[in-house]
Amino acid sequence: MTKVEHSLKFVTEFDETHPIGKQALSIPHSDLIAMLEGMLKDLVVPAIGPVLDEINANGHTLLEYACLETDPNMISFLLLYGADMKKHLIFREGKKYTNKGDQIDIVLIEKYICENYNDINSLQNREFSNDSSYNLKYLKWLSKYLDFNVNSSIRYSDLYYKTQKNNIVQFITIYDIIKYLDKLLDSLNEISRNTYIDIIKEEIIYDLNYDLGCPKCKLDIILYYLIPFINYANFIVTDIGGVMGLLSSVIIVYSLFLGRNTRFEDGDVYRLFSMLFGVAVLAFLVNLIEQFVLQAHLQQHTGYSLYNQVINDIDPSGNFGLTWTCETQAVTKRLASFCSDPLEMASSVLMGFAAGLIWYLTSKKEEQWLYLLIMACSLGSLFFSASRAAFGAFFILLFFVALVFRLYKLIGIGFAVLLVFTGYVVWFASDDFYFFVLDTLTFENSSSVGHVLEWLVALESMVANPFGIGLAMSGNAGSVSEALRVGGENQFLIYGVQLGWIGMILYVLALASGIILSLRVFYSTANVYTARLAFVGAVTKVGLFLPLFTANAEMYTYVTWISWWMIGYSVREYSAWKTAQVQELSR
Repeated sequence: MTKVEHSLKFVTEFDETHPIGKQALSIPHSDLIAMLEGMLKDLVVPAIGPVLDEINANGHTLLEYACLETDPNMISFLLLYGADMKKHLIFREGKKYTNKGDQIDIVLIEKYICENYNDINSLQNREFSNDSSYNLKYLKWLSKYLDFNVNSSIRYSDLYYKTQKNNIVQFITIYDIIKYLDKLLDSLNEISRNTYIDIIKEEIIYDLNYDLGCPKCKLDIILYYLIPFINYANFIVTDIGGVMGLLSSVIIVYSLFLGRNTRFEDGDVYRLFSMLFGVAVLAFLVNLIEQFVLQAHLQQHTGYSLYNQVINDIDPSGNFGLTWTCETQAVTKRLASFCSDPLEMASSVLMGFAAGLIWYLTSKKEEQWLYLLIMACSLGSLFFSASRAAFGAFFILLFFVALVFRLYKLIGIGFAVLLVFTGYVVWFASDDFYFFVLDTLTFENSSSVGHVLEWLVALESMVANPFGIGLAMSGNAGSVSEALRVGGENQFLIYGVQLGWIGMILYVLALASGIILSLRVFYSTANVYTARLAFVGAVTKVGLFLPLFTANAEMYTYVTWISWWMIGYSVREYSAWKTAQVQELSR
């Protein structure tokens, strides 16, 4: 037997006489260690993850207990698999409170509320907590669902020890937490406060009506939904918009590097594409339901306008009570399926079309009908979106694919279609459609004029502030009010306003190099699944070129995250290919 020691003194024994053991031991030692640690993590995380932050009867988590037992190996193990010592240090700071809760996060929030909004003197001078000295402004309705006399997860230690001498054991009650939480809400801005109240009204009523039993404590239902509105680790009240603005600006970096650190087998890639195909088909089916069954946007039935009001500060507009993006100039519906708006759907189905196309071109003839169906569904959704930028992007995508596969006849067909369309517009189309096309090309319609004005404002800001004015200060992601945001309607200029000329150039270089390296992987790899993935990543990014010029397209979560992940994955494959080439040449 051969022993291989890896993370945290775990030892795996291999029988070198067994074929599997022999094969495993033939792997380079560093790769074998990485494989064993990954397997260990896969086995352990599902079991340990849910209990990392649970608190035992003595008020300690697993990490704290390991510290008390002076077990360095277990401490390292817990830290490696997600335990966070900072939470415990923050709670123990000052040593004013003792803990009887179930979850450290909830305990932290309760401490924060009490530290900032309680009155210890009044707490000490009364026998029961449920007094009426403070009139609840926002949370009085919770009395229907919570027993205000029940003890909370924490108690004030000094108070506990003082009262214990007199045989009075007095805890901080749920009423105390609710009262101080009410005061906390009073300090938040109106949008954050109302959003939070709406959320907990909906969630607590639903959870209690259906007796879901999670979280365990009814108060926890309320406090869990407070997390986005406060930075409980540092005890700083924050606005959710700031977090959203930051994430929208840096998420492509996370997606890119996640892709660079992903290792997929062929089966994993196949499952990924199956999900992409499923989304494309389902989006089209929802479009059909919207058009022929509901005869209205899906968003008119889902509370989308309320969400936009509360989160994005966008009031309903247009003839359908949603936003201007949901209708054309001719006042016809632009459908969005289950996406946030038609522009996002139009950009997303381009990826579905690219995926269907590469599988059609690289599959057996008897299987090609399925991928033709996926492409047809994607085109159908594109039609329902009525997005001019996406239609233009589609033809750019086809032109690019024709170049990649050297299908020069396809380019000729494209030009022929363009000529036919031009002839139709000039000689056969209605006056409204003729002038709509003309005004679009000459930037004279209201939408096009709006784009140009936003571009000019953005360029002016970039000239005045070449190093940028800060994240979320441009585009649709907002931690600041609409009045303060500068420019938009162009992803390149949005990054230019936020990050300056250097930031914009780096974004362009990342985009261009990602496309180029993905194409090199497509041409060089012998693995058809990797080639397909690299192709879709490159083609999607090229297809999004026009939407990037006319919208804050990196805000489209689905297509942005997945396409950047594909680019990152392709970069990793390219690096591995180049390394293999260098090693082969050096032999």
